[in-house]
Amino acid sequence: MSQTQQAANAWRILFLLFLANLFNFFDRTIPAIIIEPIRMEWRLSDFQLGMIGTAFTLVYAIAGLPLGRMADTGSRRKIMGWGLAAWSALTAVNGLAWNYWSFLLIRMGIGIGEASYAPAANSLIGDLFPAHKRARAMGIFMLGLPLGCCWRSSPSVRWSPHSTAGARHSSLPRYPG
Repeated sequence: MSQTQQAANAWRILFLLFLANLFNFFDRTIPAIIIEPIRMEWRLSDFQLGMIGTAFTLVYAIAGLPLGRMADTGSRRKIMGWGLAAWSALTAVNGLAWNYWSFLLIRMGIGIGEASYAPAANSLIGDLFPAHKRARAMGIFMLGLPLGCCWRSSPSVRWSPHSTAGARHSSLPRYPG
């Protein structure tokens, strides 16, 4: 495909990339939702609570560098696919964390999975859309960030951080119906 032509399925792929980006950022809000129940259940200090976000962010940032290089030289679809599978599976496993250290290490694994996504998706969008449509495509893709962060506050997603199962199980959303 030349730089002036758009891939035939570009908008469908962009929609899927947007959805994955939305879930990517939705996932990042889960610890903020359940932080107080986790603090109480595992009797955590402020430092330990801060380490949950800090460790995720550091791992995400560091892992993004080699994963970005891999996206430049390898199969972006495979990188995104494996990353999506890893962060989805680890998000579910995170709901079963049995103590602070298991929760922290699983969140770090989620950071690696999520770090695979942005570099590969951005590069793929660059290939799918010609230069005169690329900014709009990137804007749609990045709309997943604020919508994913806001989605957790939606009444359509109910959380039960005070369930009898404890906070570690509340990272699993309960949908109405």
